[in-house]
Amino acid sequence: MNRPSLDVWHTASRLVLLAALLAVGGHAMSAEWESVGPFGGDQFDVRIAPGDPDTLYALSVHGLHRSRDGGDRWSAIDTRDMFIGFTGFNIDPRDILHLHTGTFQSGIWQSRDGGDQWSDCSEGLPTREETPELYYPVVSLAQSADGRLFAGLSTEGGLSDPPAWIYSSQSGCNDWVGADSGIQPADITLSQPAQTLLTTDPLGRLWAMSYGAGVYRYDAGQWLDATGNLPEAGARGTFLAHDPGNAERLLLATEDQWVFETIDSGASWAPLELPESLRDLSDLPLAYMIAIDPNNDRTVFVPVSYTH
Repeated sequence: MNRPSLDVWHTASRLVLLAALLAVGGHAMSAEWESVGPFGGDQFDVRIAPGDPDTLYALSVHGLHRSRDGGDRWSAIDTRDMFIGFTGFNIDPRDILHLHTGTFQSGIWQSRDGGDQWSDCSEGLPTREETPELYYPVVSLAQSADGRLFAGLSTEGGLSDPPAWIYSSQSGCNDWVGADSGIQPADITLSQPAQTLLTTDPLGRLWAMSYGAGVYRYDAGQWLDATGNLPEAGARGTFLAHDPGNAERLLLATEDQWVFETIDSGASWAPLELPESLRDLSDLPLAYMIAIDPNNDRTVFVPVSYTH
């Protein structure tokens, strides 16, 4: 998805964020913020090692950084062999030194020592028909309860679709096979490159939000449709968020129809009330992320883009 610059997020989205809080009955609380780095470019994702809150990894388009003291100090991880464009990351909860990262064109890489050394683990992933030396973008990584690693793929302007939108590996390295059985692209026109974002809920169940196909839950080797009664807008989902305290409740951000909520694992969905500032708009902004407050599940943050 195209995402706005930091300036757009701070200006255009502030009123919408406040309205989103009020729309679901939450209360905003003031807090003091300070930057902890790392510096050297936009950081788009931060991961915390399970059971070790002092170990953090920050991802950017240009590289990876690691902190072992809760963010006080950061060091750049040597990623010269992996080129640039880090688009997915996974920390094995059974061994937090076992890492995987997905890239925009260089496949999937693995580290067994917490990020000091990396090896290519891409055998079995599809390469681009137009440029066979490059892989399709790996935009998400998620691990199922039995330890199998899943990779969600994307396309981009000018690229053909990959043979499968999801691949899985029992070992997490060099034995990737297509694993998107059950996912059916919708017969609609898309304004953005198709992609599949993988997540896990508080029960450890694996979910897929496929832009162009809808919402799915993985069960017994196949993906089960969880779009329920979602309108066509559900196939243009941009982000899937899980309630930390209720695995049955999920929120789906969409490209042009705001946000939908389910409280029964996708059997039925209902739209969240529009914030007042959006009600008179003829074209709704793209909601590109959702964050649910773990201390108050009625407080929801929804950054948006008016430039999609």
